[in-house]
Amino acid sequence: MPSEVKEIAANLVAKNKAAFELLHQGATNLKCCYPVDMTCGSQTLIPHLPRLKAAAQLLALKATMEAEEDQVGEATRSIGDLFALGDSLEQEPMLISLLVRFSCHEIAVSVVESLLNRRPVKEDQELSNLEGILQHIQYEGALRRAWIGERCFDLDIFNLPSKKMRAFLADPQEFASGSARPDQTGETPFGYLGFWMMRISGHFDRDKLFCLETIDNYIRAIDSPPPARLEIAGRINALVGDNKIYRKGERWPFIISGLLLPPVAKVFNREAQRSARIRLARTGLALERYRLAHSGQLPSGISELIPAYLNEVPIDPFDGHPLRYKKLAHSFVVYSIGPDGRDDGGTERKALSDAQRIRGVREPPYDITFTVKR
Repeated sequence: MPSEVKEIAANLVAKNKAAFELLHQGATNLKCCYPVDMTCGSQTLIPHLPRLKAAAQLLALKATMEAEEDQVGEATRSIGDLFALGDSLEQEPMLISLLVRFSCHEIAVSVVESLLNRRPVKEDQELSNLEGILQHIQYEGALRRAWIGERCFDLDIFNLPSKKMRAFLADPQEFASGSARPDQTGETPFGYLGFWMMRISGHFDRDKLFCLETIDNYIRAIDSPPPARLEIAGRINALVGDNKIYRKGERWPFIISGLLLPPVAKVFNREAQRSARIRLARTGLALERYRLAHSGQLPSGISELIPAYLNEVPIDPFDGHPLRYKKLAHSFVVYSIGPDGRDDGGTERKALSDAQRIRGVREPPYDITFTVKR
């Protein structure tokens, strides 16, 4: 780490010492919840989520600085608390909470990868402790709970009084924030007439039924193991896309479902990516434990880690095959083929610059990787 960056980071860590003490303390409170009033339904306020994301970034910085100073035990503790911070959202029945949990875990996995790349961890117990944390992370229960909560929130939208429903249709984001007023929707006479035509014709009820049936299908998809789960979710996503677009000569689109469902349609893909990263990190830690026990030598295949370091060969959630592993001179990469379903040989993602995005440059193919270089 460059000295000037290190100095700035050290000052930031020192400035937040009191916050870190509370975060470490809070990580032990596994049965607590945040003060969220869900009786507000679709207008439930969740101010704790952005704060959690900021806290996760702070903990990641602290763990990185501890790794830089060769304080592996302290770095391991901070990483464990970072995972615990994400898991504090496990019981919240909201998809947005699940996505923030994903983000916290992704930050934690990146810190684990950074720790292993900075210097060799010389104690097997430290590696084992990290692997033990990752071993118990599961998303299926939280995924089901979040979708059930989403069904309740969407049902609340459909059951809104007429004025509030028109306020939602006028500006869904402003309505969700609680700042929209039913008497100041800015709706046009045409929009007013269209809303009541939906009511009178029964199309509103068909829209509601479509939304509830679609979410039920998403919930049932959870029972299917990956990658079948992704295939089922993909078909449901396509159905949602088809029914929110008007085509001449066909029935009218489901407007409200079209507003509610698309933002959450890719949650299964996000879950698969996070599951892949957790499995990659576990495998990477197991490879480091093997290397530590075999005088710096790496195994020729992941199967050699069974049963001493892993119970079974981890499966890639995107294709159902074992995670890929490439042994290099003094390094290794384990990877998942990722959402594009193509094996790119363990190619790491290279983020595009803002200028490239403006020019419309397409992101090159990549895999989801966990790489340790020495």
